Amino acid sequence: MPDDNRFANIGVDDADADTDGDAAPDDGRDDPSDASSAEDVAEPTADDEAPGEEASESTGDADTTATDDAVAPTVDPADSGPAFEFDAVRQKAVYPRPDSWDAREAALDFEVKRKLRDHGVKDVTGRELDDAIARTIPDVTDLIVENVLEARRRKFEDD
Repeated sequence: MPDDNRFANIGVDDADADTDGDAAPDDGRDDPSDASSAEDVAEPTADDEAPGEEASESTGDADTTATDDAVAPTVDPADSGPAFEFDAVRQKAVYPRPDSWDAREAALDFEVKRKLRDHGVKDVTGRELDDAIARTIPDVTDLIVENVLEARRRKFEDD
């Protein structure tokens, strides 16, 4: 095949291409069709360890605890941005009645967001609030049960 043909190496195994001496320089991108390079990437070796990992493994738990304690206080929620990216969420539909939704929005807008501003957080996202609500539910299951039972009792009182 001519040397100036940019398609000349398509379908040629890397081992065969290297014998030509005119192998294309590696641009750092992985070729998805090259199974051997995919296997190499999937299996980390001892040489792949990040700097500092070796030292923490050999020194034991004391260094790990000291590192964790040093990192925790440096994060300022007011300046850190959202707690997680939008891609990390799973969108779900909820079906509250209009009055319940309005009460939820009022509580979030006038209580929760105000208290967050008092802590310096001015850019809270809806996904952060929804996630916090979802994480709060396991702590208030008795209150949820009471509210469901109360709503059912009122249904018959209003009829």
